Amino acid sequence: MQHKLKISTIAATLGLVLSQSVTALELYKDDETTVGTRGYLRLTFESTENSDEFTDGGSRWGLDFTRKIQGDWTAGVTTEWAMSFEKNKNFSLNTNGGDSSLAAGDAGDALSSRLGYVHFTHDKWGSFGVGKQWGVYYDIVGVTDILAYYGGNATGVYNLGGDGGLSGTGRAEQALTWRKSFGNFNLGLQFQAQDEDVILNVEACDDVEEDTPEDDFCKAIDGLDLGTVGNGYGIALSYKFDNLWFGVSNNTTEIEANDNAGILGFSGTVDDTITALAATWGTNGDGIYVAAAVATSEFHELDNEGNYIDANGSEFIAKYSLDSGFSFYGGFNMLESDQSGNDYEMAYTYVGTDYQFMNGVGFIFLEAKVNDNTNANGSSGNDDTDLALGVRVNL
Repeated sequence: MQHKLKISTIAATLGLVLSQSVTALELYKDDETTVGTRGYLRLTFESTENSDEFTDGGSRWGLDFTRKIQGDWTAGVTTEWAMSFEKNKNFSLNTNGGDSSLAAGDAGDALSSRLGYVHFTHDKWGSFGVGKQWGVYYDIVGVTDILAYYGGNATGVYNLGGDGGLSGTGRAEQALTWRKSFGNFNLGLQFQAQDEDVILNVEACDDVEEDTPEDDFCKAIDGLDLGTVGNGYGIALSYKFDNLWFGVSNNTTEIEANDNAGILGFSGTVDDTITALAATWGTNGDGIYVAAAVATSEFHELDNEGNYIDANGSEFIAKYSLDSGFSFYGGFNMLESDQSGNDYEMAYTYVGTDYQFMNGVGFIFLEAKVNDNTNANGSSGNDDTDLALGVRVNL
């Protein structure tokens, strides 16, 4: 299987993207078997400096199936798909007729895989998972990834413009996990058995005019085989004292680059490594909740020009939830280069509020994000303010 590494670049480069869902609706339950849905539909109006649009991005739906088996074990299967029905890649006119069952333009895949794994749980031996699942790294840094729309951009979970699947920090692919609690102490271990080709896909090349020097450059690099991503290893440790919780995690993934990978600033065999610390006070949704996470990484993040960088990241959120159903929150995300001569920084502050519906049906939300980014060459990046107003309905 080949995986495309999508590198978001600006035009100058040619000159050379919360939280785990819980069961929302119980479909069936007896003494041995439980079947339930998971996920939600999120409809959002987002206003930025360049566009205003409605989107259902972030929506997902899936099923949880569990059944008691011999020896006090419980076996289960979890599946989840991302849903995107409102996002067209482009808009085109077809004078020769078309398919009236499809939206105008190329809508892409309406459903795409997010999770798919088998799990086994035992009170004494802990829980095991095999397949595409949330990595143990997310057990630690996920405490700040709880915003309704924005957030989760600085601690390396969703690196390389994807879901962190190959690196194992997000929805880890081909992963075996084991989690066990010893009183207030929690341990998670992870192993990824993979050998995946990485293919360079430069998004900016999609809009380049044909038969130009830029087009020639794109033809030379777009689709380039950069090497392989190999096995990965992760560990997560956490402990809870009453209202205070803290945790630490490390994740390492082997990267074997070929000569073509010089375009990303490295060659040979390297390790994608990231280490994170996180702490919380209180419980999300119950009065005061404060969470912070910091991470440091090597060969894990990309700057705005598509080059690998050593980086430091931090996320912070403070939230106050009222019995009336209203919550108010604010915080920041910041990811910055830790390399000499590279000034890349992705930073934003945010404020938001939401109102929870009764019986866990969902909520409405409003979030504002103020960007303050710096490009790798030191020039000013995005400094716009984005606004998101939406509704989430649990499914």
